[in-house]
Amino acid sequence: MTHFILFRVVPSFLFLIASILIKPIIAVAASTPIDSLQQALINHPGEDTIRAKILLELARLWHPENLDSMAKYNELAFDLSERIGFNHGLMRSLNGKALINWRKQQFQEAISCFHKSIAYGLLEQNNDYLSIMTNNIGVLYGNLGRVDSAGKYHELALAYGIRANNPLRVAKAKMDLSGLAGYKGDYAGAIRHLLDAQKIYENNHNLDDLFRVYLRLGIQYAHLRDFSSSRFYYKKAER
Repeated sequence: MTHFILFRVVPSFLFLIASILIKPIIAVAASTPIDSLQQALINHPGEDTIRAKILLELARLWHPENLDSMAKYNELAFDLSERIGFNHGLMRSLNGKALINWRKQQFQEAISCFHKSIAYGLLEQNNDYLSIMTNNIGVLYGNLGRVDSAGKYHELALAYGIRANNPLRVAKAKMDLSGLAGYKGDYAGAIRHLLDAQKIYENNHNLDDLFRVYLRLGIQYAHLRDFSSSRFYYKKAER
């Protein structure tokens, strides 16, 4: 009889222990970066740069899937950064405001916010973010058909990417400059920019970006009627 009771009790006890251990594992598995940051926000109520950075990161993670949530956290980050005089937070949240206005097709407001963001980037001497922000405004100007303004800002994005010693920023600027060159009919210039970007992406094993480079090289060589080179890059894009 004793053995029977032990047989019944021990498995029940083990099941209880297992369920206690498994629950935290399930909770961790179900947690997302957004959940973690929201918890960090609760755990850090103080008005300081740490809280501002958490808000900025939440805004970044919600973009572009949920514009309302992005706008909510971005505005909180902007207000907090303004209160505590956090220039880095103002720089990033103004860039966020620009992106939100852009999505809403409020282009002049977007351009204004980009310029304010760039001004704070210059104060911070943050070449990495300056490369991002000048590239963003360059893309917007390009979409609006203001090709000369787009070219000016993509050249600035390239220069800041070089100063930041960030090859991926350089490659992004090169890709955008190639697009402008192709739009103007300068297919040889477009190819030069694309070949520069290709080297960077190959060195960094950025396969998705390489696919886009190969595809665009195929298009540009076709414009030059160099069909052998065009086929070569189209085949590389298929791999």
